[in-house]
Amino acid sequence: MLITLTDDQRTSLGDDLLQRFLRYVQIDSTAVKANPTSTDPSSPGQIEMLRLLKRELSGLPGLSDIEIAGRYLYATLPASPGAVGPPIGLLAHVDTSYEVSGKGVKPVVIREYDGSEIRFPDNPDLVLSPDDSDCPVLREFKGKTIITASGTTNLGADDKCGVADIMALVKFLLEHPEWPHPELRLVFTTDEEIGHGVEHIDYSRLPKYCYTVDGAGPGEIECESFDASEATLVFNGRVFHPGQQGYKRLVNAAVAAARFATLLPATEAPESTTGWDGFFYVTDISGTCAEAKITLIMRDFTEAALARRAEVLTRIKDTVLATTPDLAVELTIKPQYSNMRRYVDQHPASMELLRAAVIDAELTPKEIPIRGGTDGCALSKNGHPCPNIFAGEFNFHSLTEFAVLEVMVSAVETMLHLCRRWAEHEAAA
Repeated sequence: MLITLTDDQRTSLGDDLLQRFLRYVQIDSTAVKANPTSTDPSSPGQIEMLRLLKRELSGLPGLSDIEIAGRYLYATLPASPGAVGPPIGLLAHVDTSYEVSGKGVKPVVIREYDGSEIRFPDNPDLVLSPDDSDCPVLREFKGKTIITASGTTNLGADDKCGVADIMALVKFLLEHPEWPHPELRLVFTTDEEIGHGVEHIDYSRLPKYCYTVDGAGPGEIECESFDASEATLVFNGRVFHPGQQGYKRLVNAAVAAARFATLLPATEAPESTTGWDGFFYVTDISGTCAEAKITLIMRDFTEAALARRAEVLTRIKDTVLATTPDLAVELTIKPQYSNMRRYVDQHPASMELLRAAVIDAELTPKEIPIRGGTDGCALSKNGHPCPNIFAGEFNFHSLTEFAVLEVMVSAVETMLHLCRRWAEHEAAA
């Protein structure tokens, strides 16, 4: 039976979400790329976040199995009376991107946004504009509540919006028993931003069907992601005194690496691609005459297309070698994650019920590809279909990252309907 939220309930949800979100973003939980292999999170702020969430969950009646184990916080909300559907999992990651500092976040709340350019108090030259060349989606949120950082850090909306959405959902369900729900298994992960989010997760704690809450705009639901790999190239040159013995003998590894980077197709870079386009993205280049190193990532939407990208790297490497005698280049390619669609499609109920929940929340489902990856990529490949639900976060990994409170409320409302539909799922079948 369809239930709807009242205006008062939406207002109350918004107040709870805003308080939580502002609290969470002020904790520096930046993932540290240089420390990816430990069984513990890569930064202490992530543990601080898990401990805070554990305290908050422990203060709510009726939850069980609340435990921090390694990199993860687990908790269970038992099914409501009469629920007949299977349990579902809800996941969000507490870490934020290393690409922009998350230290000393000072959130700025803009109520009833007037549709104009947004300026930042600690960075007067920084502008967030609804113009087509900048952030046209901002136009959609005129009159809404926008949260930004102050201009010198990211906001941490990715994925503290998702964290706040799940926490507010659980509190609301406990206070409103009229909303049916299956057993909910909550997992808050760490180090998602450096590709290690579910590396040590306890799969025995997960139900068959899961959802990440780590997306952007209202109604956006995602079950398709990149196929992804990382390439590393090490260039070894030959060093002589540049003035005395360099003539026809010196081989400059740094110059060779730079040449390799310039030969990557410019039309297949992130700044030139969108939608279902793949890309090459150089994430690091460093070195000396003796040795230089390039790290880059490759993204596409099929395994065959990703394999063709690897072939392009080999051809460029061979071109550089052919014109640089005595240079040595070692190319290593490491798989990172797979397009979740090929696994989610095997379990159609995951998306069917999510689409219906979006419509129940009086939104239009927008199925778009994730131009990135989520914890759901690995979960889906390992037998736990895991689409992604919008969370209210925008301009990820940037100084102009922002959240929209009303979209966060819509995300919670969508999850309420999703819970109701899963609670009734077996009876309906």
